[in-house]
Amino acid sequence: MSALLSPSASTQPNPLSIEPKQTAASNGWRRITRIRLLVLGLPWICFAWQAVLSQSREDLVCALLAASGAFLLFLDAFRPQRLFRYPLSTLVILGFAITLQLGPLLFTALEGNSITFNLLTPVDTFGHGVLVSLVCIVAHAIYRQSRALKTLRMVLQRQLLRFKIFEPLRSVEVVVMGSLGVFALGLSSWFSSLVGSTELFKFIQGFQFLSIIPTAFLLPKLYSNQTGSNEHAFKRSLTLFLLFMALIVAVSLGRNSRSTFVVPVACLVLGLVLEWLYGLIRIRLAAVLAVLLAILLLLPLATDLATAMVMVRSLRNDIPAAELFDETLNQLQDRDAIARYRTLTSEAGLTSDWSENYVSNPFLARFANVKFPDNSLENSARLSPEAGEEMAQYHLIRLVSTLPTPVLNLFGFDQSIKEEVLGYSFGDKLYSLSLGLSDVMGGFRTGISSDPEWRLLAFHISYFFCL
Repeated sequence: MSALLSPSASTQPNPLSIEPKQTAASNGWRRITRIRLLVLGLPWICFAWQAVLSQSREDLVCALLAASGAFLLFLDAFRPQRLFRYPLSTLVILGFAITLQLGPLLFTALEGNSITFNLLTPVDTFGHGVLVSLVCIVAHAIYRQSRALKTLRMVLQRQLLRFKIFEPLRSVEVVVMGSLGVFALGLSSWFSSLVGSTELFKFIQGFQFLSIIPTAFLLPKLYSNQTGSNEHAFKRSLTLFLLFMALIVAVSLGRNSRSTFVVPVACLVLGLVLEWLYGLIRIRLAAVLAVLLAILLLLPLATDLATAMVMVRSLRNDIPAAELFDETLNQLQDRDAIARYRTLTSEAGLTSDWSENYVSNPFLARFANVKFPDNSLENSARLSPEAGEEMAQYHLIRLVSTLPTPVLNLFGFDQSIKEEVLGYSFGDKLYSLSLGLSDVMGGFRTGISSDPEWRLLAFHISYFFCL
């Protein structure tokens, strides 16, 4: 994206400023403007669909709150000025609108359920979502308009330009970086017992995020100065990408981590959408139909694979990665067992104390995360004042534990702090305190923070700046 989105408006003209000069940028500017009305209307279309499915006033109220929150975020963020000048922070806002508001509206309706399906505190959950939407809008406005933050960004951008951080990547660099990322993933799961928990091993683990770099093979116009199309280059890039994805899927089965292969695919889809929005590519009807056909053919297999990985997850810490790989493939072949498991988990999930069931499809469920704040709000309401203080302390410790061990030692923290908080999740801690039980730790339940809005405001400003 560096070829299009220059980070330093002060050192060179920005071709994608408020008045774009390049042809591709001008086309993208007009394209975003044209589809903006459709995007703004999408929450209300989903609201009308939910109104048909609603069986109570509560269903209607929650659908209205979700549609209102999504509309506010789309109204503020989905505009050319935001997507061209602040692409990363704008994508964060749009992602929040999709996963916690538009996604629940749409995907529950696709399954024939109301938006309140299996929610404990639906009105509170979607009302909280609207408040957080307003916090996001205010935080992003402060991030964009603050003179102090602008000055600090300019200083950092000049330093990054001096080190040529924004130079377009070459194919060999993508191969090297992607290989390093896949190697780090494989080392941490397939060969961790051989290497041991050494400082070198932890250093190599830090490169795992580079495993998504191979998506750049199919997004050359987004990050380089490439123009036009080359069929031979495209076939080579597609072959390299598929080769990397095959390695990533194999590694993910040994790690028993679905996100390992889902994230690169999601990044590719997001990158293609951005290329289209920026006017860099044209999407033909034949290509769209081919992609839809591929999705229809591959989605059942991918869904079964994701379920099979969940079924063998209890073995993750007990057997080597190679055996876990074999167990997952064996489970994948037993379609009847997969179907029975889905039925049992859906029925048990609706009656358990901590249920994360909302959208049944495991891939669509990643874009409808409203059940997590619902669980968190329900359990937070049961906390005593003392438990609330302990939860706040856990927030701080969890944040500090993300720092590297040398930094922790520098500030006098015991490195055992990492082991203390990383052995369980935020949801585990919240669930344990709400029930007053300690034997529920280690289940890695998914929860979210229920911080006051002023703390969320500060967090969002700092988060946008780090982008």
